[in-house]
Amino acid sequence: MGMKLEIDGAVVETGRQGSLLELMLEAGAFVDAPCGGKGRCGKCRVAASGELSPPTEAERRLLSPAELADGIRLACEAKPLGDVQVRTLSRTDIGVEVSGSAAEYPVDAPWSEGRDVGMAVDIGTTTVVAYFHSLADGRLLYTASGINGQRAYGADVISRIAACMDDPNALAAQQRVIVAQLNGYLGDFERATGVGRARIGRAVIVGNTTMQHLLCGLDPAGIAVAPFVPKSLFGIPQPARELGLAFDGEVYHGPGISAYVGADITAGLLASGAAECDAPALLIDVGTNGEMALADKHRLVCCSTAAGPAFEGAHIRYGVGGVAGAISQVNCTPDGFSIATIGDQPPIGICGSGIIDAVAAVLEAGAIDETGRILDEDEIEGFAAGLLSEDGDEILLDRASGITLTQEDVRVVQLAKAAIAAGIDTLLHSQGLTLGQIGKLYIAGGFGAHINKASACAIGLLPIELIDRMEFIGNAAGMGARRALLTADGCDRLRALAARAEYIELSGDKFFEERYVEQMLFPEQ
Repeated sequence: MGMKLEIDGAVVETGRQGSLLELMLEAGAFVDAPCGGKGRCGKCRVAASGELSPPTEAERRLLSPAELADGIRLACEAKPLGDVQVRTLSRTDIGVEVSGSAAEYPVDAPWSEGRDVGMAVDIGTTTVVAYFHSLADGRLLYTASGINGQRAYGADVISRIAACMDDPNALAAQQRVIVAQLNGYLGDFERATGVGRARIGRAVIVGNTTMQHLLCGLDPAGIAVAPFVPKSLFGIPQPARELGLAFDGEVYHGPGISAYVGADITAGLLASGAAECDAPALLIDVGTNGEMALADKHRLVCCSTAAGPAFEGAHIRYGVGGVAGAISQVNCTPDGFSIATIGDQPPIGICGSGIIDAVAAVLEAGAIDETGRILDEDEIEGFAAGLLSEDGDEILLDRASGITLTQEDVRVVQLAKAAIAAGIDTLLHSQGLTLGQIGKLYIAGGFGAHINKASACAIGLLPIELIDRMEFIGNAAGMGARRALLTADGCDRLRALAARAEYIELSGDKFFEERYVEQMLFPEQ
């Protein structure tokens, strides 16, 4: 017997059983589910009423009695037993970093009459950006961006791969999501500019290796298990229609380097010019995969560390994306913690830059020690002693909202920052270099653009020795894709970078493992 599922006012009928998350995804609704629907993160909250299964143990653990009383449920746990009304609560207005800096280059892309528009796309794990350019003169005509709709299958690549391995339909579903998103951007471009998509002659698409597999409908399972062999490292053209994109030009898939260092890093290297420097330069994307490269004119060495999505708000008690009301700054003052939020809105949670600031501020206040342990009240000197929860497991950051930093939050940040820091150490060690020999540290990625470098150094995420040599270059992957689109040799340069790169597999690397343990500690304040 069929059931009616009303989602934000739109009614769909379904005859199959499943969780609200499964049925909502099937209906095309977006639900933020960083843990991939495993009942662990508590982020897929929806307001639901009607005939529903009773709250599960996971819901009683992750939702307060007041939330349950108000009809708040976890979409991955609640199951319709009959007609149900659902209101989504996931925020889709996450700020997307679309700007970035890149080395200057001449625009000399090939084009023909009537095919004088190109599209450069950066498919990130969290966000997707498309840039539409005139191929004739390089003018930026339109930019489209938004949260990656595949996030409903998990916040990180491993969750999305696991979804494909667990459900034979998940790969096709995730491909449909991203293709539909890009086709939506094509429609937005036409409406905003009045330029028909028939004028689009070519596109360059970059992303990490998993995102490229999901776009192309290739099984990503090999990426998740040793020896970590992907189906493809791309660097190939393909007719857009064959991919499902609604224009008649050609798509060039940027080349990757390994299962966990993809075309987004190749494009970032092209944009930054790091591989053309006289002095060694580091390029780091402080994202879920922690991809990084050490490069100059003579060397190019890469690795990837499993930083996880902590810096994007996942697995943090009050973690949210970069949305209005997210705490983006936390400072330690003589009298307490001061906060700032995105858009100066009332605080609703804490985003990545705020999480780094918060840990740095709590360290400065003397409320946690170098091991990351939240100290007992009688061990803390100063105002922070009065901000501990009754069980001593949380530190209050903002009285008005009740937003706290928990012991588990601190541990998640430690794991993430240790992975990044140990990756840097391993790259340097592999080349016999010291931090003093590094000419520049490029920080790439949307999240990286908002990091307070003093806080990042204070927690040991980035080396303080390089604080004056750091350059935040924003969406370097997008900038590199644009350069490849707009120059005659851009795609060839991407291929050349991928071909000369050496990849260090950190899994089982003894030096990395030792440094990872050591980097778990916070620097002395």
